Amino acid sequence: MRLSQKEPIKKYKIVKFHKEHMHTIENFKHDFKLPDITSPLIVVRISVSDEKGNIIGCAFLKIIGEVILSLDNELESNDKAEILSLLNDVGCIAARNKGFDEINIFVNKDKSFSQFLEKKLGYIKSKDEVLVKRV
Repeated sequence: MRLSQKEPIKKYKIVKFHKEHMHTIENFKHDFKLPDITSPLIVVRISVSDEKGNIIGCAFLKIIGEVILSLDNELESNDKAEILSLLNDVGCIAARNKGFDEINIFVNKDKSFSQFLEKKLGYIKSKDEVLVKRV
């Protein structure tokens, strides 16, 4: 086996590998779309090849956009909603202009805030469990 971080990863080989093997991962219940691995948001590309040069594993590190909000708690609810809407609209445009295709927000068990984000600002709950690793 050979680990490679420096060699340019051939996109067609990765796409072929992904299509052939992604469905075989146990408990993978939906179609995972391979991101554009040439995107500047993919900042780490690692592959493992066998002795014949066939890719047998790969990993990518993609920069994600995490929304971090701060609001004056003294504001009225309507004012907070208006400010959040404005921040969301402008933030989404800025994120798209930087190449992001999605943004994430982590909500601390506040159901009413989660519902506001979903119903008024278009966020969706992740169907998957989110795991975080401190590095």
